[in-house]
Amino acid sequence: MLAGILRFFSRMFLTMPGVGEVDFFDLFYGTEIRRCHTDNFLAGFDPLAELAKNCDTDNIIRIH
Repeated sequence: MLAGILRFFSRMFLTMPGVGEVDFFDLFYGTEIRRCHTDNFLAGFDPLAELAKNCDTDNIIRIH
């Protein structure tokens, strides 16, 4: 079951257009498990990115 979900997610991600308007909501929040994973990723990644930016003396890292 998990392998099928991962293939579905990968297929959705890879077939999304690279330019123009893209609706990422369904990709990241389309199901309860995707919403949970996305929220967990953001909760862990945001502080990490901020710490990395604070160490970046050359101002290479840009957080939008």
